[in-house]
Amino acid sequence: MSGAAGGGGGENGPSLPLTGVAATSTALTGLALIGGGAALMVLRRRRDKITFTS
Repeated sequence: MSGAAGGGGGENGPSLPLTGVAATSTALTGLALIGGGAALMVLRRRRDKITFTS
């Protein structure tokens, strides 16, 4: 068996693994959490403006 066994080697030596997907998913998760926090703040401010009378 004379092929590259793994790691994406080649004639130029071993290469680093692809990390772009992990960075993108981390960034998207962070943005989703920030957006969710902003939405909760807006909903809370709207709820605080409502006055209940009995």
